[in-house]
Amino acid sequence: MSNYVTVPEAAEILRRSRDVGIICHRRPDGDTLGSAYALWACLGKMGIRSRILCCDEVTPNFSVLKNPYLEKADESFDPLTYIVVDVASEKMMGSYEPLAQRCVLCIDHHGSNTRYAQNLLLDPGAAACCEIIWDVIACLGVEADGYIAAAVYIGVSTDTGCFRFRNTTRRTHEVAAETMRYEFGVGEINNRLFEQKSRKMLALEKAALDSAEFFFDGAVTLITLTSETIAATGAGPEEFDGISAFARTIEGVEVGVTIRQTGEDSYKVSVRSRNVDSAAICAAFGGGGHHGAAGCDVAGTRLDELKTRLLEEIGKSL
Repeated sequence: MSNYVTVPEAAEILRRSRDVGIICHRRPDGDTLGSAYALWACLGKMGIRSRILCCDEVTPNFSVLKNPYLEKADESFDPLTYIVVDVASEKMMGSYEPLAQRCVLCIDHHGSNTRYAQNLLLDPGAAACCEIIWDVIACLGVEADGYIAAAVYIGVSTDTGCFRFRNTTRRTHEVAAETMRYEFGVGEINNRLFEQKSRKMLALEKAALDSAEFFFDGAVTLITLTSETIAATGAGPEEFDGISAFARTIEGVEVGVTIRQTGEDSYKVSVRSRNVDSAAICAAFGGGGHHGAAGCDVAGTRLDELKTRLLEEIGKSL
């Protein structure tokens, strides 16, 4: 069970750390990556060697962070200290799950955090983990630069749907504004992450719309992407970044569910909602997340059974 710590206490843990491994969650998104790359750059300014650990590939849309890291990072050491960012549970660490008990610090914004790390800096009111990372960097007395600012901006912007989601707060905008004091090409980042779509992404969106089913008088939408459909579109991990919120964009929809097949009788479920607790729905399947956005992995069930169970659980909340 974690010991809750404050920002200054977390900063002190980081000051004492040496040869750090920074762990991201599996299927990394902009927030876990932004947190990790910003922290790596910050520790480097402090003379502390660190490397980033992620069990899954970083998709090309985050190359603005990944490429400078690959050019400069020293990965020749085995970490003595493990820090984990934006990871709510051990299971989200993927192949690094066995290291969970060795993590001296977890920095997170998920209220569902399972408190597996030795120390936990948690702010469920933060729209993104990068908001907390920005405060930690300031507390450490490290002057940000364009790279750190870009990493934090990417974290806060992606976890809020470019500041459109209901989790966006005044503090979110303040952090974004503070990062923009530094030069990092915010326009190019916004274009890359929120405007450009590959042809594979367009094919995936078409398949998603074709599969859409409506329930509860249109308040609930289920989108299903089977292995066959995914293979036909040629979509890869980078194309799935924006598809989870797709169902919720339809007028009148309170709960949007995307079911993506990951194997025989196994599925990744993403729930996005307006006024319904997404995390509570996913918790029934061993998952978690936030009020407006959550997810879970379900195995050993047929697709029709999964849909029935999901609708029953959603019905309890409507």
